[in-house]
Amino acid sequence: MLLRSFPAGLLPFSPIAPAPTTPPDFGFTTSTTTTPALYTIRYPSGGGQKKGNVCSADQNQTYWQNLPAQDRGYWGSNSASALRGEIIDDNQVQAIQIGQPVPMVGGNKNTEGDALNARVLEDSDSTSADYASYMALGKGNGRRIVGLPVNNGPDNFDAVGVGAFFLQPSGVYSAVTGSTPICAEYIGPWLQGGMYGGVGTTSNNDTGGYLIRLVQ
Repeated sequence: MLLRSFPAGLLPFSPIAPAPTTPPDFGFTTSTTTTPALYTIRYPSGGGQKKGNVCSADQNQTYWQNLPAQDRGYWGSNSASALRGEIIDDNQVQAIQIGQPVPMVGGNKNTEGDALNARVLEDSDSTSADYASYMALGKGNGRRIVGLPVNNGPDNFDAVGVGAFFLQPSGVYSAVTGSTPICAEYIGPWLQGGMYGGVGTTSNNDTGGYLIRLVQ
């Protein structure tokens, strides 16, 4: 079932789509056996591209040079405690509507790394290095698989879809500072309630996320 409105279930980060008019993956690529598809979901002050300080899969994109100075990739709330609640307790504070601007907020938060690490530790497999290893082991409960609204970048940051991203192993996010990016592995269009990325659609009029629905 296709969803275009999301009042709950998404984490408060919004990565920029490398190719925002080309669904279903919007320019994101999934990992190969040798190259993890690690994308920037929170970036350092000023974007960081001038210092080469973003994640490996999108470090060569030009949009890093055009970001508003205050933009870090957060959306929803300026409150660090609300941000933590969204990450750990799934307390989404604003709805996301596909085609409408993601409500981006600025500021250099200090708790998001520890909050993400706490979320990773809630997974029954907190140590697998990548999504392929995680699925092959078959021990995970899905807490490391998160939905993030994907936007079309400056100036509007319109939501073009929802991507499924796999969080890195325990310990990685605890080392995050204000001058380092936060990375996550892209696995496909978001399938709410599933452990896999969805198939998606190639129509720009039918982008969003997907919900598992049993039919008889």
